[in-house]
Formats: sequence, C-alpha cells, structure tokens
Amino acid sequence: SRISVRDAATMAALTALGTDPAAIEVGGSLVEPPEPLHCSEAERASIATVTRTRPVWLAAAVPMREFAFVTDAHDRAQRHAHRMLLILAPARC
Repeated sequence: SRISVRDAATMAALTALGTDPAAIEVGGSLVEPPEPLHCSEAERASIATVTRTRPVWLAAAVPMREFAFVTDAHDRAQRHAHRMLLILAPARC
C-alpha cells in the first residue's frame, strides 16, 4: 500500500506513529476540481462514435509530478475494466 500525504509534517507524524517511510509520498493537497472543459460538440460526438461503449477517463491539466499517480491509477482501473482508455492532457507549464 502507498499513502499520499499533504506535506512533510504529515509524513513525519505518520512516520512517528510507525508507518514505513517508504510507503509514504508527499503529494500535496487536494483542491476543488475545475469547471468542465469547453469543447466542440462535433469533436465530442466524433470521439464518442469512435470509443462507443468503451470507458474513457480524461485526466486533464495533470502536472508532470502527478503523471505516475495517474498512470498507476489507470493500470489499477484496467484490472476491473480492461478496455478503459486514458486520455492524459498535461498541465500547461
């Protein structure tokens, strides 16, 4: 198991309680999700036609430091939905 914590202080507190430091990663704080992305209805419909009933996960505005988290989560999700498609859109730097 991996534990993602907000900051180094939280990591130190968990380590003091006996958690293996190798299992802890500082990931930052969670924030409110952004408003839905604007899109062209024609493009959305085109993609929907191609993907049909395939589950699609759009990970939008993902910071580079979070790519590993997203791809790991996708790998885990594919164990339950092997056809899942990940569309990964990096954040603008």
